[in-house]
Amino acid sequence: MKAAMIAFSLYSRIPMPSFPWEDRDRKNALHFFPLVGCAAGIVFFAAFSFLQQTSLGVILRSALLTAVPLLFTGGIHMDGFLDTCDALSSYGEREKKLEILKDSHTGAFAVIGCCAYLLLTFALWTQPEGAQRWLAAETAAVGAVLSRAISAFAVVSIPCAKNSGLVHAFSSAAQKSRVRAAA
Repeated sequence: MKAAMIAFSLYSRIPMPSFPWEDRDRKNALHFFPLVGCAAGIVFFAAFSFLQQTSLGVILRSALLTAVPLLFTGGIHMDGFLDTCDALSSYGEREKKLEILKDSHTGAFAVIGCCAYLLLTFALWTQPEGAQRWLAAETAAVGAVLSRAISAFAVVSIPCAKNSGLVHAFSSAAQKSRVRAAA
């Protein structure tokens, strides 16, 4: 049960009890990443369904649909995306990129990446109509599950960039073959 709570506390803003994270719990947390994706997909699809029943215009509905995943996750994915934008745009050596990833400051490329991401996501939700809009929402909900499963698979399958940090701690503790099978 603690492993599931760790997964939800990492990937969502759903309140979880506070407790020390031990290796035995952390090693199984990756198994629950797809379950967090199920919760994200359900929340997103519920918000979409609710918004479809309102008299709100397509622009406001699209803005709210753009915000739902950020609100559910607390922006953890956006934070990682922005750090990655800054690091990859530095064209520096590996050590410089790793240093940028740890830096808490936001660079110009992160701001550009954030604006582009939010603008494109917003535009995506303004385009489909009728049945296509429902199909897009269903695809986004399923995508939430798949992205978390792929994330767990990647943590145990791709070498970590460094031998410290949260990803390394999860990768080292995980039972890699079980995580790959579950993902």
